Amino acid sequence: INARPVALRAAKEKALGDLMEIVKDIQVDSTRKIKDFMMERQDINAQILDFVQRDAMVSDQQYLPDGTAEIKLRVPIYGNLTRIILPASITEVEDVKLPAVVSPSDTSASPPAAHKTAPRIPPTSLMHSGIIVDARGMGAKPAMAPKIFDENGKEVYGYSSVDREYAVRQGTVVYTRDIVSARTNQRVAANPLTIKAVKTDATGKTDLVIGNIDAQRIRGTIQETILLKQCRVIIVLD
Repeated sequence: INARPVALRAAKEKALGDLMEIVKDIQVDSTRKIKDFMMERQDINAQILDFVQRDAMVSDQQYLPDGTAEIKLRVPIYGNLTRIILPASITEVEDVKLPAVVSPSDTSASPPAAHKTAPRIPPTSLMHSGIIVDARGMGAKPAMAPKIFDENGKEVYGYSSVDREYAVRQGTVVYTRDIVSARTNQRVAANPLTIKAVKTDATGKTDLVIGNIDAQRIRGTIQETILLKQCRVIIVLD
């Protein structure tokens, strides 16, 4: 009798259970994890259970000398999981294209004309292509939907600022531990606006506070609003 299929099924059941516990423990915002959403709403609980069963992919499997098997599973955070968790009330904005940016090394060039579907953006010698928030040195932690506030506590960026489909496809932010690679990441390249966070919010350390002047720079133009809508934000952690 070939016992391998039985061992493989048992290993997959265990791996699915372990994966479910990992998913439940994912931090969504400063105060809630996925398990909190599951406890609050039965429909979300059912959707998360179905998501893990349906979207789990085998990344490795092996048979052990004792006759058992071991399976490693993974699931993407972006896509279906984000679609379940983000509020359905987030509005979707018209798909717009940013003007092509002028490379910082070519400041003599004139900025190209905006795509005909893009809102009119005040002229500037260098168009920003994304936003990098440097949160190193303050113990900041990652979350699916972090928020950024100014020093007066007014929200600058959060899931209410984004187009839902952009957030579902690629997440509201990207995290990295290397500011050099952040500057060349396609999410924000080729001319990102880099801002230094002032501190983390005391609750959960996932939300960030930036200076009022930097907050005004982000709020100052239609261009920056488009960047936020398209989730062109990277946060650098320790």
